[in-house]
Amino acid sequence: MSNDLNGNPNIVRSYVATRTTEGLSLGDLTDPQETIVITEKWGMDSAGNAIDDSWLEPFKGDLGTDPGNPSRLVKAGNRHGGGLNCSFFDGHAKWYAPDDITASKDLTGCELVYAFPFPDDMTTSYVPTAPAQNICDPANPPHFVY
Repeated sequence: MSNDLNGNPNIVRSYVATRTTEGLSLGDLTDPQETIVITEKWGMDSAGNAIDDSWLEPFKGDLGTDPGNPSRLVKAGNRHGGGLNCSFFDGHAKWYAPDDITASKDLTGCELVYAFPFPDDMTTSYVPTAPAQNICDPANPPHFVY
């Protein structure tokens, strides 16, 4: 365990939750079977720094390729055969390859963010630190349409 910038201990978790799903009910979603709620997370980035953020936010580059290791995603831990075990809003779980997730506006959570924006959501205007990519921005590949 390490300390954050304020000197508070970081709690390194092995999972990450899709922030937008918090507070939603099954009836709110059109595709709960395609909505990832929790998936695996790296404990450290490729440089050895702790990843203590527990929210998965694709518009902040969390599903981008780790610049230090292109075989890894930035935050989501594709450690099982190169893929991730995901738990979905409808209660089932499934393994997915990173490319399958990043190609889908439902699996990434991008569609969800547009349907249920939250106060500090910067879906289209947010510019992640290079070379991470805001995959929810329709101007960026894969050019999701909402």
